[in-house]
Amino acid sequence: MTSSLDADLTAKITKLVAKANGGRRTFLMTLDDVLGAIDDAVADPNGVAVRHGGSDPFAQNHTTLCLAVRPPNTTHVVVGIGHCRADRPTPGRIWKPISPWYQNFAKNVDRAREWAARTAPDRVVIPIRSGEPASKRRAARSTPTSGDRLLAAILADPTDDAARLVYADFLTQSGDPRGELITVQCALATAPKRDRVGLARRAKALLRAHRRTWTRAASQVALECELRRGFVAAIKATASTFAARGATLFERDPVEELVISKPTGAGLRQLAGAPHLTKLRGFYFGNALAITNASTLDDLRAFLRSKHVAKVPSISLHLSFMRPLDGIDTLFEGLSGSGVRSLAISFVGAPRALDALSQLALPALETLVVRPRTAPQLAELRAAFPNAKVSTKFVVPRLISR
Repeated sequence: MTSSLDADLTAKITKLVAKANGGRRTFLMTLDDVLGAIDDAVADPNGVAVRHGGSDPFAQNHTTLCLAVRPPNTTHVVVGIGHCRADRPTPGRIWKPISPWYQNFAKNVDRAREWAARTAPDRVVIPIRSGEPASKRRAARSTPTSGDRLLAAILADPTDDAARLVYADFLTQSGDPRGELITVQCALATAPKRDRVGLARRAKALLRAHRRTWTRAASQVALECELRRGFVAAIKATASTFAARGATLFERDPVEELVISKPTGAGLRQLAGAPHLTKLRGFYFGNALAITNASTLDDLRAFLRSKHVAKVPSISLHLSFMRPLDGIDTLFEGLSGSGVRSLAISFVGAPRALDALSQLALPALETLVVRPRTAPQLAELRAAFPNAKVSTKFVVPRLISR
């Protein structure tokens, strides 16, 4: 069941989009974005979908946002379009009755439905009928093309630069500047030092001109994105957002790394059940997880026991213990037997948390970083993992967003 747009509805939406976009040249909403939000709302179990025109965490510009709500037991979707600050593009920034807006969409359902029941000049009602495409443009896009097949090869094996370069040739022949970015960034990854300056300068110019276009889809989930070898490879997002909507990222980009923004126990428990976590090469805490009570400690323990976490090769945890808690000594038992190759753990206020680390079975471990540390602890860890490089240099990851 998808949406149906006649000429009158198309004109109404186009007018709303144009008004919300204003005179901006970036962070724009398109008719196709609105159609996508409508179809997302129809498919979503909660009947709620959000899309925006892009965001830049370093800018204070405005973006255009679309909220689509499918009320229960109805044959229509209510679409609202407005503008808000690009640093936090959420419906609650536009429509106060639905503020605060939670990353877990299930918490927004009741207020979103109340919002959809109200008539206002910034929203329109779209009928939905079974079997109809939202538009000819979206229907045409559903047919696989040569480009789709080339992209699929990259997504199937993100390490294969040969597949990327074939796709780059295809894009270049089609007049798409992203083809040059793929070529330049692939060359930059292996170029000798004398050739890197020119390549880096060209990559920077391409990103300056087109970055927002190339990160548009990913920015629906990510707070920040970093492009490597032509695609979004690293993102920063909250654990709950990545758990709920992160699977869509891998439809377009071979995302390899996740920086978890402001981790919470509840968010990590959600993330523990997300199968798409296994597609990542690594995840890292962008901020310290404040462990203030036994409940947060249990959430973290459950996260580290997840079968999906066990398949991620690189893990970096930044933890802050507000007070001593029972069970700290067994916190990392869930990692035993996992395939982790690189493990970094930073602590504040929990010296006992490292005590049992040397007892874990980590056969694939190649790098271990711990902080804080004592000389006896380091000696014990080096003896426990003789094939791993054990160090104390912990780095909080930062994305290169420009």
